[in-house]
This record gives sequence, structure tokens and C-alpha cells, in this order.
Amino acid sequence: MEGDTPRITTLDEYQEKAVGTAVYPGRGNNQLIYPTIALVGEAGELANKVYHAHMENEYAADPELKGPMTVAISALLVASYCGDIMEVIKKAYRNDPQGEMGYERVDKVREGIRMLTKALTYLEDAISGGGRFEFPPVGVANEASEEMSNEAGDVLWYIAAFCREAHFDLGRVANENVAKLLSRKQRGVIAGSGDNR
Repeated sequence: MEGDTPRITTLDEYQEKAVGTAVYPGRGNNQLIYPTIALVGEAGELANKVYHAHMENEYAADPELKGPMTVAISALLVASYCGDIMEVIKKAYRNDPQGEMGYERVDKVREGIRMLTKALTYLEDAISGGGRFEFPPVGVANEASEEMSNEAGDVLWYIAAFCREAHFDLGRVANENVAKLLSRKQRGVIAGSGDNR
């Protein structure tokens, strides 16, 4: 696949080529909601891949060995189920007549909400139970690595689409972000809180 496509060298070039493939209602008319919901959906799919890679590593020796969920792992589940719900809504908007959601999609959203509620309970239990905040490293097998790379690409695509709808050049957004981070690092506030630090 790499040999068939020209190599992308800048974020603006990526944005131009990637967003040129966009097909969704309202494309190009300040349609910020669709790419935002879709971005959350794709980020949730990435969280799901990381969750499964972690679980495969953690319980490879003994699949029955399941202790209490940590804050980090239950947070991955919350992100994953949020993503599932957003994916259904995204596909309904993109593929069905606008304003309509068939019974099958409604059932999927309801199931997603049920699973999200369960994941939120795990997260609440993890926080209430002392809240172990370690973020363990996750070794990734080749197949999982390719899946994660694909999901990361989808996240990047929707960031590019959002920026296009908002009339931002992706390269400018990246440059401004690096400048902000370097300024925070120089001022010793990179680990603080608040957008305007």
C-alpha cells in the first residue's frame, strides 16, 4: 500500500488529500458536529484496541485471574463505550436520511448506553476503592499494532476534517500547539491545569 500512494510530507498536504475523500452531509458548510462526534467514535475505537491489548498481556498466563479494575483500565472502557455510541450516531447521520435513526441503530445506542453505565460503575468503584492510578505499559503484537495504527489514522482524519470545517489549516494548528507546549515547558507549567497557563 505504501508504494502505491505518494508520501505525505506536511500536515497541510495530509489535510488536503485526506479531506478530499470526505463524504458526509453538510461537508464544507461549517459542519463541526459530525466530525466531532466521529472523532470521539474513532478515539473510542482506539481505546478499545489498547484495552484489549492490555487485557491480552495482563491475563495471558491465567485468563481467570481478574482483579479489581484500575482507574486507567476502567477509563479505557468508558472511552471505548462512548466511542461505540458515537460511531452508531455518526453512521446514522452519514448513511441514513438526516433526522432519522432506524430501530436497529436505536437498539445499538441503548446497548452502548447500558455498557457505558457499567463501565462508569467500574470507574467509580476504582476511584472509591483507593483509585490505583498507575498506567501500565502495553506491549503490542504485530496484528494489534496494525489495528492501532489504522485507528490512529482514522482519528487523524477526523481531526483534519474538523479543522477544515472550522477553516483551520492542520499545519497551523500543529505549530500553534507546539509553541504553546514549549512555552509551558519553559515556564515550568506543563504539568499544571487550565487552558491558559
